[in-house]
Amino acid sequence: MAVEPGSRLGPYLVLSLLGRGGMGAVYKALDTRLNREVAIKIVATEPGESSSRLRREARAISKLDHPNIVKVFDIAREGDSEFIVMELIDGRPLQAMIAEGPIGSEQCRAFASRIAVALSCAHEAGVVHRDLKPGNIMITAAGIPKLLDFGIAKIDRSRLPDVTTSSDTYTGTLMGTAAYMSPEQLRGAEVDGRSDIFSLGVVLYEMLAGGRRPFTGQTHAELTAGILYRDPEPLRGVPRSLERAVLRCLRKDPELRFNSAAVLAQALDESANASALAESRREPAIAVLPFANASAKPENDYFSDGLAEEIILALQRVPGVRVIARSSSFQLRPGEDTATEAGTRLGADYVVDGSVRWSGSLVRVSAEMIPAAGEFPIWSDRWEAELTDAFTIQDQIAAAIAAKLRGGGMIAGTLGQSRRHSANPEAYAAYLRARHIGAQLSPAGIARAQEYLAAAMDLDPGYALAYTGSAYLTFYGILLGELAPLEHVDRASDLVRKALSIDPDLAEAHAIEGVLAGVFRYDWAGSERHFHLAFDQDDGSAELHYLFGRWHLWPRQRWDRAAHHLEISSQLDPLSPLPHFALAETFYCQSRWPEAMARIEAALELAPGFWMPLMLGGQVMLAQQRFVEARHWFRRMSDLIPGHAWTSVMEIATLAAEGRLGAARSAANQLLRQPVPARPGDWAGIHLDLGDVDAALFDLEQCIEEKDWLVFWMLAAGPRRRQFANRVQLREIASKLNLDSGPAGG
Repeated sequence: MAVEPGSRLGPYLVLSLLGRGGMGAVYKALDTRLNREVAIKIVATEPGESSSRLRREARAISKLDHPNIVKVFDIAREGDSEFIVMELIDGRPLQAMIAEGPIGSEQCRAFASRIAVALSCAHEAGVVHRDLKPGNIMITAAGIPKLLDFGIAKIDRSRLPDVTTSSDTYTGTLMGTAAYMSPEQLRGAEVDGRSDIFSLGVVLYEMLAGGRRPFTGQTHAELTAGILYRDPEPLRGVPRSLERAVLRCLRKDPELRFNSAAVLAQALDESANASALAESRREPAIAVLPFANASAKPENDYFSDGLAEEIILALQRVPGVRVIARSSSFQLRPGEDTATEAGTRLGADYVVDGSVRWSGSLVRVSAEMIPAAGEFPIWSDRWEAELTDAFTIQDQIAAAIAAKLRGGGMIAGTLGQSRRHSANPEAYAAYLRARHIGAQLSPAGIARAQEYLAAAMDLDPGYALAYTGSAYLTFYGILLGELAPLEHVDRASDLVRKALSIDPDLAEAHAIEGVLAGVFRYDWAGSERHFHLAFDQDDGSAELHYLFGRWHLWPRQRWDRAAHHLEISSQLDPLSPLPHFALAETFYCQSRWPEAMARIEAALELAPGFWMPLMLGGQVMLAQQRFVEARHWFRRMSDLIPGHAWTSVMEIATLAAEGRLGAARSAANQLLRQPVPARPGDWAGIHLDLGDVDAALFDLEQCIEEKDWLVFWMLAAGPRRRQFANRVQLREIASKLNLDSGPAGG
């Protein structure tokens, strides 16, 4: 129905057209009875078509009394047309604001928080919006967002029995605007309030990214694939707490999003408090050094280190604090560096150290916190407890540190829930010994640590951390080639499932299950689910960011997101070479040679005896046909691991790259006769170097049969992957690994 300015719709005098779309038009009008201006919405209908959609919208909104939801005054009919009368909003659509340029983080957060509260009101009343987008959010002249257009809302008739539904709300029917639909909405599945949370996440991302949406595509099919399977690009220049909230909204699995719009609103408000504090004072960084063993008994070192490690893990649960990871802070031994020196090396503002003294069954602990820029402690204390209560001391120390920072206005958060240790002192001691010995991840250390963990599990069958620790060490044993995947992956999975049956919220258990599910079972959706559950419990863990970046995102070639998490891991663990090496691998696979070499050098500066960066450095040189330099890098590697199969693999690669194929084949035949056989992934590389692509493809199939994780390296490494170009078998292998499906958020 076309309406001209100056015409009447009952008592309403039409003044002007406000906007027109595919669903109808909205006019500015004057209510002549009350002498107030209103908005009139007329939905476009075909002759004889029912206008029940308009009535449903009016009745649904009329049940929602909230300052951030547009008010409905009336629903009326003029001739063959029905129209809805609403409050006239003096403002403009959010869509117009986004088009004009970037909106500041705090303004975006404020808008989103108010819309989340409005959605909470709607959801509690049984209304799911289903078409949340910038065009359906008005911003008043006073800067207040108003949610409108509930025309395709899903109505829960058990809570709104007088609001008639229609067939367009049935499961299996696509309703809404594709770019803002949740994955379940796109699939035509049943939706609830969490679908609106996803849509709000898209809107908030678009505001923060200056108009760029998280999921795009040239066609509807490309857009749908993005929403269902791809992860959004990182948000730049956005407070970390706000980015985490946005990414949680955008998780593919509704179970992993915020449980309700009210919880989302609370998270946005809390992130605002954290950002305000960060603006006035930079997030403090704390390093906890290994505690000195004052008992003069070296065999007690495990307890001193374990105590400091548990304090680190406890502090990671405090919002607003950046805690330097154990693998970095434990490179500094007690008494070797001043607080200033330690702070400089670790990038910490405060250094915590202490000592542990034994007296029979009593443990006496002293601890202090010293500013890196000062000489004197700003806090110190002493504790004494029986060994059975010793692990309570670590929480007391962490709580005292958090209280000191909070009292000084440096943080707003408090200590979260404690980790659950065994009440059996012998089991606890065995666990700490295992952590102490296994920390270096050497084959001998892993085997010895596993013995202690087995003892801890025997002493306390309900010790979840012991099962998780054993699963971790099993995984690293597989990575090092010490354990056969086919024989040990299931054992690791059984261990972690046992841990989760005891403690369903244990972050470490979810993280290692995330690795096992993806790398060995190719279940990427399950992998992501477990990682997100881990992040919900502890997103300040350097190891968690490393595992997610390197063993969930990296194998799937999600390079930007992988690099994002590896960078965070590097910041939290500044003296660890692992994040730098993983970043070097990431850049190598993208043929970004200078960046790869910079990270290789960074890893070697931190760990000169770390041979894997040397191997990668040689591969970077080979890719550029810099053969002399490649041989230099491989020679340095060989000096560290003489006789290792990978020294032969790299020699074969070098000979083949130099064009000496006869010598390369001879070296490959010699490798076949070595007592420790090379893995299928190694042979895939060798056969590619020798030009036998069919044999390489067969080797990749063997990788899948034997659960050899090197299959992901062969598929990801750009210089080698190009040799597989246009091979149907490669697509089949990728399909078996599920690399072309499933989400990859974070």
